[in-house]
Amino acid sequence: MILKVNDTKDFNISMNLNINYDLRFIEVTVATWNKNKNTMQTKCFPAKDFSEALSYYELQEHFLFGTEKA
Repeated sequence: MILKVNDTKDFNISMNLNINYDLRFIEVTVATWNKNKNTMQTKCFPAKDFSEALSYYELQEHFLFGTEKA
């Protein structure tokens, strides 16, 4: 499930909630896609570290787009 996304011509940052019923775990992933270089960087966080995942998303967003941190 997509929680947040920022998409431009050059970059895409997304925060997703992954739920695996079979393995009984929930995680939050933050993926940064450089469309020009066709590379992707993904960082996974346990559900209990949602705040850390959100901070990482905002840091990536600020670094790539110069947006203000909330």
